[in-house]
Amino acid sequence: MSKLAQIENDPTVKKASGAAHEAVGVIASKLAGTEEKLRHVAAETAHRLSESQEKARVQAKKSMQYIKVTSRKNPLLVAGIAFAVGALAAAFFRSGKDRD
Repeated sequence: MSKLAQIENDPTVKKASGAAHEAVGVIASKLAGTEEKLRHVAAETAHRLSESQEKARVQAKKSMQYIKVTSRKNPLLVAGIAFAVGALAAAFFRSGKDRD
């Protein structure tokens, strides 16, 4: 009998090999369950993200419609707001240059 055959037939080696195979099986089954859970969570997250994007799209459309109507009714108010935002932006950028 060859040296390899002797090692393979050793009871201690057989017992250790069996225990290793069993441990690998247990780990594989646990990982399979974890993988399934992760796939489910990923699919659920993708669905929620899609819903949130659609809600944001609808809200943005409503906001744009509101801005259009408001700007037609109050063009001076819109011009004043635009001026104020521009003045704030200019002040902000000017103060940033002063720090350099």
